[in-house]
Amino acid sequence: MTLGETIRSLRKTAGLSQEALAEKLGVSRQAVSKWENDNGMPETEKLIVMAKLFDTSLDDLIGEEKSAPTSPTAENSTQTHIDPAAVTLDVARSFLDYQSHRLQRVALAALLIIGSSALAFSSFSGIIMLLWMLIIIVAVAQLILAYAIADPYRALRHTPLAEIGNIVSAACLAHDMGNPPFGHAGEKAIASYFKEGRGQKLHDFTDETGEKLSEEQWHDLTRFDGNANAFRLLTHQFEGRRKGGFVMCYPTLAAIVKYPYASTYATTKQKFGFFNAESTYFRKIADEMGMIRLNAPDEPLRYARHPLVYLVEAADDICYEIMDIEDAHKLRILSDEETFHHLLAFFSPDHQEKLKATFAYVTDINEQIVYLRSCVINSLEHACVRTFIDHESDIMQGRFEGSLIEHLPEPLLTAYRRCEEMAKKRIYCHHDVLDVELAGYRIIYTLLELFMDAAVLNPHHAYGRLLLSRVSSQYQLNAPHLYDRVMAVLDYISGMTDVYALDLYRKINGNSLPMV
Repeated sequence: MTLGETIRSLRKTAGLSQEALAEKLGVSRQAVSKWENDNGMPETEKLIVMAKLFDTSLDDLIGEEKSAPTSPTAENSTQTHIDPAAVTLDVARSFLDYQSHRLQRVALAALLIIGSSALAFSSFSGIIMLLWMLIIIVAVAQLILAYAIADPYRALRHTPLAEIGNIVSAACLAHDMGNPPFGHAGEKAIASYFKEGRGQKLHDFTDETGEKLSEEQWHDLTRFDGNANAFRLLTHQFEGRRKGGFVMCYPTLAAIVKYPYASTYATTKQKFGFFNAESTYFRKIADEMGMIRLNAPDEPLRYARHPLVYLVEAADDICYEIMDIEDAHKLRILSDEETFHHLLAFFSPDHQEKLKATFAYVTDINEQIVYLRSCVINSLEHACVRTFIDHESDIMQGRFEGSLIEHLPEPLLTAYRRCEEMAKKRIYCHHDVLDVELAGYRIIYTLLELFMDAAVLNPHHAYGRLLLSRVSSQYQLNAPHLYDRVMAVLDYISGMTDVYALDLYRKINGNSLPMV
């Protein structure tokens, strides 16, 4: 039975009219009628009251559809039935809060177990042993509370609502796959090569077939972006590979694209979501997902963001900013005092004292900073989720302005902005960081010049043919169209790691030769 049918059956068994049930629940008769016709779903607290009223469990009330058995297999199976469209925002919020609290308990247990491992390397006196046992007991208790207690939202696990976390997690893991060697510095180097370097000659270059790059294709190169490259990597059919790339689901692919518009629109901010080569595929995904289209029929593609992009973006911003603080401490760019100051600033004075109390048994400074970093990330994550829920209507309708980070409450927002300012002044301008960026420019410029000459400008030269012979056949460097050959070179170079790019650069320049 559906949830509505179950409510109707239990109400009649209890000898209650719709009006009588409505009075006991403090709602209107129309609300009860809507529930019984599966045109809506009661709020969580109403479900709990009904379960007590009908002397049944919450699981039995909302949990499972009971259908007539059609086979021995079907007889022993159950199927959850909750219409996603019938799940109210309040129920969704309660479900997400419940999942969040469960994950908090799991995270706390893991943190306690990992933290207690430090005691294993100390002398096991009686007090230390007792402390270690207490920590382990607390950790186990948290795991029991997380999984042993009956889940009141079990029925929602099999709805699309439960997949939001999986989609966001997958998108977070995949969205940076398109970053070239040396990260954002590599992005700038590639764009600069075409805009300011020797790659400028390709703007007016005509190949043997008389083909030239269009202005839209040229924008892809001069505004090269790792986000667009990630979408290409995940969807492009490389030579010998299956159609559809990684064959990921549409929601995940849509959640990856932080800037859902063509490179033509990336004038003031060098960010866009997809290359010209993947525009048709993105349009198919966007239209299937019901994303709001913003461009006129005669303009390049431009859409409002998929709602889950905001969560992926927030996770990206949080990790980059907070992890940079920890990394700067490891590199001795920031002192212990500065690092503690910036991380503790995210919390109220009372909360700061509670956090500092942990340092009584976690005495290693690096571990203390790891603990604070995890607490900061946890607080920011919950704040961003709450912001997402509070602005759900505007987000769904494409009216939300800015990022979730920009709507953080205090003191989180001020502390985050201070971390941003400090990173710009102290971390990103540090000479060690700049040295890597300078080296990255040189390496990428050299590789681009050599491979563009070999694959595009002078494909018949002996050195070029020799150079291309070491490239995997999955990269279509001999593609019939000029734009495809240029993109194939970018596919090859942008897919390198920092170490691989450096090693190849050294070998090509004769600074490193294999032993034969």
